[in-house]
Amino acid sequence: MADDCHESETQESASELSSQLRGGMSLCDDQEVPVSEEFLAFMQQTMRHKQEWALKKAALAQKNVDSNALITQHGDEVVPREEHPDAVRSREMRALYGEAAPQLHAMETAVQLAFDRIATRHHAAVWPNIPLNVIFSDQ
Repeated sequence: MADDCHESETQESASELSSQLRGGMSLCDDQEVPVSEEFLAFMQQTMRHKQEWALKKAALAQKNVDSNALITQHGDEVVPREEHPDAVRSREMRALYGEAAPQLHAMETAVQLAFDRIATRHHAAVWPNIPLNVIFSDQ
């Protein structure tokens, strides 16, 4: 009988708690919830990791600001932006050819466009896809 009484009290308190939670009420502070030492250690470690990550993120952001790097924010990650390939190509050509770089770049572009146009028009294969086994005889 004592077990039946204890079970009914437990069921009543559980139903009361669930109705409070459904009604938008939170757990009262005077109710004690058992917490294991493992859970406390886990929560402390989680808080340490969050603090370390925040410090690391702030240091990385400060480093990027100091170096005037172009940055993009992707979620929690700070990623440097990549330079556009055309800008890289122009810079490399300027370093190689100096003042003549714009004319050479224009000539390269014109030749490439002419090749692309002719290849498209004639559906040309760039190279045979079979190996060439050329045998020369000494006769």
